[in-house]
Amino acid sequence: MRAACRFEELFTQHLLIAADLVNAAKSSEINKANAARDRWYNNADEIAGFLSSINPCWSKDTWESMLYSHLEMTEKEAILRLQGNYTADIKVFDDIENETFKMAGGSCEYRQQLFKFISIIDA
Repeated sequence: MRAACRFEELFTQHLLIAADLVNAAKSSEINKANAARDRWYNNADEIAGFLSSINPCWSKDTWESMLYSHLEMTEKEAILRLQGNYTADIKVFDDIENETFKMAGGSCEYRQQLFKFISIIDA
């Protein structure tokens, strides 16, 4: 249960920091946006570390890479939306959705790692 609470805490922080970043960008507050971005990436590092700690078959580096990619695309999508470039926004949103499916276990690699972890704890 503690793991679920910790993940909820980290994910809630992720969403709140994203809101801070968008609000700073909308207000053209560059320093606040940069500080929020730094907090967002630090939060991604924490999430990656947490996920790799609860499943030894999950690589922290792989999670960081996926989360960083997700953050880059999410920020890009927000900027495109703020600029009114909806066609490009939709394209990036589709890319985010595909990345999210991969992170959620839609890739063969993560299914294999999950099965490997289950076999370890069942042994």
